[in-house]
Amino acid sequence: MATALDTICWQAFSVRQYHPLGVYKQRDMLVIGLTCVPFAFVWAYTGQILLLLRQDRAVATETGAYARWLIPSIFVYVPLQCHIRFLIIPVHIL
Repeated sequence: MATALDTICWQAFSVRQYHPLGVYKQRDMLVIGLTCVPFAFVWAYTGQILLLLRQDRAVATETGAYARWLIPSIFVYVPLQCHIRFLIIPVHIL
């Protein structure tokens, strides 16, 4: 979803409308952040989901623990990707 920011920001930057760039980035961070909430719930219950799908108990337990440790990384990765998309625009002009 963050790749859409490339196109939108590039168009605004090329016509020298700089104010919408920040608005687009903030809006994209909010939308992607809200989209990550359901993924966090799925990752929190990955072990139980795998057990329901008849996966081996040891594999399901370890996978569930690994997925729970990854949950905080989702909410750090969202702003990182939006900042990368936002800051790469001036590089294309050089």
